Amino acid sequence: LWRAHTLFSLLSSQILSYSTFMDYLIRCRNYFWDDHPVIRLYFLAYALNGFNLATFFIYVPLVLPMLGYESIHGVALLIGIPALTSLVGHNVFGALCLRRDRFRSLLLIGSSTFIPLFFILAFIQDVKVLFVYLAIHGFLLGALYPSSQTLVTLLRSSQKAEILSKLFAYDCVGWGLACLMMGLITGILGTELNVYVRVFIFYIMINSLVFVVLFRTFPKTIRDLDWSKIQSSNLGAYRRILTSPPILCLFVYIFTVETGSTLFFFFFSRYFTEVLSGAQHILGYAMFGATVMGILTFPLVGKIVDRRGYFPVLVFSAVTYLFLFMTLGFIKDPLIAIILYTLPIFPLITVSVNAGIAILTTDSDRGIGFGVLESVFHFATLLSPLVGSTLLTMIELSFLPWFTVVLVLAGVLFLPVMKRVGTTAPDRIQVTGLQEQKTQKEN
Repeated sequence: LWRAHTLFSLLSSQILSYSTFMDYLIRCRNYFWDDHPVIRLYFLAYALNGFNLATFFIYVPLVLPMLGYESIHGVALLIGIPALTSLVGHNVFGALCLRRDRFRSLLLIGSSTFIPLFFILAFIQDVKVLFVYLAIHGFLLGALYPSSQTLVTLLRSSQKAEILSKLFAYDCVGWGLACLMMGLITGILGTELNVYVRVFIFYIMINSLVFVVLFRTFPKTIRDLDWSKIQSSNLGAYRRILTSPPILCLFVYIFTVETGSTLFFFFFSRYFTEVLSGAQHILGYAMFGATVMGILTFPLVGKIVDRRGYFPVLVFSAVTYLFLFMTLGFIKDPLIAIILYTLPIFPLITVSVNAGIAILTTDSDRGIGFGVLESVFHFATLLSPLVGSTLLTMIELSFLPWFTVVLVLAGVLFLPVMKRVGTTAPDRIQVTGLQEQKTQKEN
C-alpha cells in the first residue's frame, strides 16, 4: 500500500506538472497569437516586412560605398527618398482602404515592393537606378501600414492596443531573424560585396514565396465588417482629424521624438564602428537582442495601454528615451552601448501612439487617421537623415547622441501641453461618417 501510494503521488505530481506546463504554453500562444485567419496573415506580412527593413536600414548603407557611392549623403538619400514618397502613399492608401474592400490588393502591393529593390542590389548594382526605384518603393510600401492597422483594430475593437502590439511584435520577429542571420553571415563569410549579393538573392526568393502564400490564402472579401457604418467622406475625415486638438498634439509629440530617435538609429552603425570602435558583425547581434526584447514586451505594452490608457505610457517612454540617449552620450565602451541600445523602449512609444490614434478616431476615420500618422512618422524619417548628414559634415560624429537629446527633450517638454489639451477626443470627432451623411441629408 505504501509503494502504491508513493507511485500514485509521483504520477499525480507529474500530471499536475504536465497540465501546468500545457497551461503555460496556451498562455504563451494567446500572448503572441490570434485565432482570426486574416490577422494571422498580417502577422506573416509584418514579419516579412521587418525581415526586409532590418537589412535595408542596417546593411544597405554599408553596401553603398561598395557600389561606388561613398558620400555620407548616401544614407540621407537612401532613407529620405522613400520616406518622401511614402508621405503621399500612406494618405492615398489609408483613404482607399475603407472606400471599398481593398485590403487584399493593398496587402499584396505592400508585401511585394522589396523584390525589385533586392533585384537591383543583386544584379543591376547601379546607385542611380536604386535611387529612382526607391521613390516608387516608398509610395507602394504605404499600402501595407494604414490598411492593416485599420482592419485589425476593426476586427478586435475591444483590444485595439493589444492587437496592434502583436503586429509590431511580428515585425520585431522579422527584424530579429534578419539581424541574427546577417550577424552570422558577416561574421563568418565576411563583408565583401559578393557576400551581400548572395544575401539579396536569398531575400528575393523569400519575398516571392511569401507573396505567393498571401496571394492564395488572403480572402477577397472581409465578411466581419459592416460597410454601412465604416464608410465616410475623405474630406470630412481629414477635417475631423486635423481639427482635433488631442490628435494634433499627438502628431507634434511623435514628430519631435521620432526625428530624434531615427536620427540616432540611422547613423548608429557608423557611430558604433567609427566612434566606439565596435566590430561590424556585432551590429547584427545587437539588433537581434533589441528585437527579442521587443517581441517579448510588445504584447505586454498593448495590454497595459488597453487597461491604463495611452498617455501614461507615452510619458514614461519619452522620459526613458531622454535618459537613454543622455547616457549613451557619456559612454565610450561599445559593449555597454550595445546593452543600452537593446533596452525595449521603442515598443512603449510605438504602441501608445498607434493606440492613441485608434482610440481618438472613429471606425470610419481610422484608415485616414493611421495614414496621417504614418505620414508624420515618415516625415520625421525623411527629416532626420537630412539634418544628420548636414550637421555631421560640420560637427564630429561623436556628438550624435546629443543631437538626439535636444529633439527628445522638446517632446518631453511638450507633454504638459498634451495633458492640458486632453487625451480623449472631443464630442464632435465621435460623429461617425454615417451620422454625418444623415445630418447633411436632413439639412
